[in-house]
Amino acid sequence: AGAAPEPLVLVPQWTAFVPAFGDKLGGSTVTIQGFGFNDADVACVFTLGGVAVSANATLVSATRMTCVAPEWSTVLASSYNADVAGAVNVSVVASAHAILTAQTAAFTFRFINKPPAFDGSNVDDLSAFPAAGGNGARLFPFWAGAITKGKRATDGLVAVDEVDQAVAFHVTVFEPGYFSVLPTVSPDGNLTFTQSHGT
Repeated sequence: AGAAPEPLVLVPQWTAFVPAFGDKLGGSTVTIQGFGFNDADVACVFTLGGVAVSANATLVSATRMTCVAPEWSTVLASSYNADVAGAVNVSVVASAHAILTAQTAAFTFRFINKPPAFDGSNVDDLSAFPAAGGNGARLFPFWAGAITKGKRATDGLVAVDEVDQAVAFHVTVFEPGYFSVLPTVSPDGNLTFTQSHGT
C-alpha cells in the first residue's frame, strides 16, 4: 500500500483588516478576514515604537477573527491627552505569541465622537400637566430624563474626551397648526409648548 497522503495545511494569512481605525479610548471591534485560521488562542498586537498592547482575538471560523481594539494612550484615561494619536502597526499572533502571520497593517487610533443619550417620555394624558397661566403654556418637567454625555464603549462611563460635551435638543413638528407656540426642549430636558385653541 502506498504512503498516506500528507495533510494539506494552509499557511494563515489575512486578506482584510477592517476598519483601519478605532477610538483611542478602546472598544472598537476589528474584523480580520483571511484563511488558515485554526488557533483558538490568538491576539491582535498593536505596536508603535517600543509600546505594544495586546487584545485577545476571537476565532469565528477558519476565515474570520475579531478583536476589540484596546485603549491607546501613553497616559491614564483620567489624564487623557487629546493629542496622543497616530498610526500604529497591528499584527496577529498565536499562542505563546508565535507569529500567526507575518503581515502587519496600519491602524489609526483617533478621537471618535461618542453621542449623548437620554430617556424620553410619552405623554398621553395632557390633564396631568394643566396649562399654567393665562396663555395656555404647558410645561412637562424632565420630559427628557437621564441625560448623559457620550460614554466609553468599554465600561459605559462618561468618556474623558466628552466631559465638555453640551446637549441641545432640536424638535421637529409635523403638525405645527396644533400649536400657537411650537414645542421646545431645554438642555435640562423640560418640554414646553402652547396648544392652539380647539386642539
